[in-house]
Amino acid sequence: MQPKIKEVKVSWSGDGKVSQQYSTQVSGYHGGISRSYEVPSSWTDAQVAEFELEVVADLKAQLEPLLQREHDDRVSALLDG
Repeated sequence: MQPKIKEVKVSWSGDGKVSQQYSTQVSGYHGGISRSYEVPSSWTDAQVAEFELEVVADLKAQLEPLLQREHDDRVSALLDG
């Protein structure tokens, strides 16, 4: 008998670094979102995998615009500085 999954942890993270060519200025950043879910014990591995992919896509959609904004702000600060 195979053990059943009772909890699913899903996360998405990203990071980046902004630097100017020939400069010692470097600006790094990181962001992440993590969630834990209880899933029905009746779910198959395929159902769990499908759920995980859906949640990852949702987390990515939430985080990517924030990381892009952070990147853009840091590039702008380096160019203006």
